[in-house]
Amino acid sequence: MAQFRTSADIIDLALQNAGEVTSGTSSYEAQALNYLNRVHMAIIAGGTIPLGKDQTVEIDEVWPWAKAKRPLIIELIPKYITGTVSLTTGDSSGVFSAAPTLSMAGRHIRINGREEWFKIASHTASSTAFDLDGQYPDETGAALSFEVAKLDYELIPSYIVIDSSCNKVQFQEAAGTTLTATLTSGTYTPDELAAQVQIQLLSTGGAPAYTVTYSSTTRKFTIASDRASSAVFVLVGTGTQTEFSAHRILGFDDVDSTNVASITSTYVLGGIARLIEPFRMHKGSGEGIRGTDSESFHRNYPLSTIGESLPDRFTVIKEDPDGTLTVRFNGFPQSRVRIEVEHVPVPRDLKDSSASVPLIPRKHIDVLEDATTFYIMMNKSDDRAQVYAGLMQGKLKAMVAQNRGSLLRAGENFGQFVARRDMVKRAPRRMFAYPSSQPATSADSSTPMVTVVKSYTSFQTAALTTTVTARTLAANRTLFAVIIKHSTVFAGGAISALTLSVGIAGDTTKFINSFNVMQAVSDSAQDSNLTVYFPATATPLIITATAVGANLDALTAGSVTLYFQEVVTE
Repeated sequence: MAQFRTSADIIDLALQNAGEVTSGTSSYEAQALNYLNRVHMAIIAGGTIPLGKDQTVEIDEVWPWAKAKRPLIIELIPKYITGTVSLTTGDSSGVFSAAPTLSMAGRHIRINGREEWFKIASHTASSTAFDLDGQYPDETGAALSFEVAKLDYELIPSYIVIDSSCNKVQFQEAAGTTLTATLTSGTYTPDELAAQVQIQLLSTGGAPAYTVTYSSTTRKFTIASDRASSAVFVLVGTGTQTEFSAHRILGFDDVDSTNVASITSTYVLGGIARLIEPFRMHKGSGEGIRGTDSESFHRNYPLSTIGESLPDRFTVIKEDPDGTLTVRFNGFPQSRVRIEVEHVPVPRDLKDSSASVPLIPRKHIDVLEDATTFYIMMNKSDDRAQVYAGLMQGKLKAMVAQNRGSLLRAGENFGQFVARRDMVKRAPRRMFAYPSSQPATSADSSTPMVTVVKSYTSFQTAALTTTVTARTLAANRTLFAVIIKHSTVFAGGAISALTLSVGIAGDTTKFINSFNVMQAVSDSAQDSNLTVYFPATATPLIITATAVGANLDALTAGSVTLYFQEVVTE
């Protein structure tokens, strides 16, 4: 107890304060651990700590020491448009003409020229058959051009970094004898990490064979041993290498397992207690992807308006008890985009042992002692309970004040009166949402524009005309200019003429009227329009293709680029 740092120390002190024995025989020992975990979780993840019948403390603080060591990395992926699909009115099943190599389950599909998105409920990788989450209501069609977009993402780490701070796995093949396997430092996918743990267990151990697997369904790791030659298998969570162990990344508690043939982790990979910042995206404006509540998101970005663009908003559409979050974005990119998610991980349950250490810094650790003491005394109807309630409340407020004060003191202008706002140095704000298609040179001061490229496949349909969403103008943006220029002449079959117009629903030629994409490509073969358009609600900017001589599904070539100049309106 001398160090006053471990969970066991804190529990013993709380029991001692409450007049209980600390030999492990107190009837309040187990309850003390429950109280300790309750307060520990509330402080870290944010929550309410009751102090009595009518008094509570609300904690909603982002603690630097509680943040994940590294941001969670996910990758947004572009749409899938290979081949065609066949769908039948009133039937939930469909068929791809070309089997996607990845599963499309959970993604959304839209037929080109039509508004509605449908969710793909089931699909197996390398299979042509798929099922929607309901009956297809539109007209029956074969060889329909389409786009499949991934809008919903589970916030699961795509990669796990192993370094010297988390590269040990301790285990036993003989009771009382601990072996230490050292993982090779590097960046792994979950499956690759499972394979690495298996390799090092086999290399370090003796006769037993080990199998390590990761389940993408449960998001947990399982380590199994055949315990050959009468060996035991114990995963050690309290060994000398606990501080450098990978067992926490793998989802195991700070305890030694019993002798079993197979051990599955307690916690899911990447469990999130709370999101703490906008998602970082190092493309476009650099302002990040901001969260919004579900009702506002679906009002401002209805599914029918979501199109190909870098997203700037997300909403949480599902949260599981284990800390698994699923989010939806208001757009999908043209190419893969890296997203960094700053978060507070779900903390591991504290244990009544010297290997279990709370995340709260040592300078504040006595708040856990006071809280645990208070709850034990409340259970015992001890009159001193409110004394410890006051101590806990005062220390929590001091923690919050110190956290906020440290953030202010670290600022450049701490302790200064700034009479003029323009005297505060700040980085210039990038006002436009997306980068231009070409990187700017060091001497180039031009403002980047949103770039949208559409190939002939986007317009292929069994009709003379079709409408395709170029992008969705977000609710907080004003459009100032539109440029259209083709890089490859459109051609195909008996089509004798083809024009593209750019506008909005109800006014399809609002910005560009009938640009000829069958003319020869040249510097002057382009069209543009200066405008000031601020719809105040998310609005699709649409391209209307009109053909003469044959339907648009006869197209075999063509590519056009559109540039949109936008500014954030606040």
